[in-house]
Amino acid sequence: NRITLDNGVLKMNGTTMLPQSDGSFLVGPQRFAFKLGSDGKPVSVEANNSGDIRTFTFQDEWKPTPDDLSAITGRWYSEEADANVTIVMENGQPFLTQRAAGSRLPLRPQFKDNYIVDRPGTVLWFIRDTSGKILTMHIGTSRLRDMPFARLP
Repeated sequence: NRITLDNGVLKMNGTTMLPQSDGSFLVGPQRFAFKLGSDGKPVSVEANNSGDIRTFTFQDEWKPTPDDLSAITGRWYSEEADANVTIVMENGQPFLTQRAAGSRLPLRPQFKDNYIVDRPGTVLWFIRDTSGKILTMHIGTSRLRDMPFARLP
C-alpha cells in the first residue's frame, strides 16, 4: 500500500484516509493507527478490520538504477506452476511478459527489489545473496502468497 500526503490530505492508494479524534484514520471499515519513531516519523501502521489486525512497516521509496533493472531482466521459470515468464526492458520501463498468456504487464518499483505488477493485487520481489546477486524471483497475488521462480540461462 502506498500512503501519500496530497494537498494536506492523507491518502492510501489514492483513497482519502479520514482522521478520527483518537488519532487513527478510517478507510472504509478499516482503522489505521500509526506508530511513530523517536524522531516523530512513522515506522509502522496497524490496520484493524473488525479485529483482523495487520501491521505494515514503512519503506523508503526506491528508484532503481539502470543496473538494478538490468539485473532482473531475463527468463524465469516456476517448477510449481510449470510456467515461464520474461522480464524485458523498454525505454527504461520493466515489463513482465508471458508468451503463453499473451500478457505484457508494467512493473512499478515500490521499495528495494519489490514491484507492483499492473494487475490488481499482484506483487513481485527478488531475493539476493549476501554479495547482492539476485537468486530468485517471487510473485504473489490476492489468492497466491508466494510462487518462486528461478532464472533460466
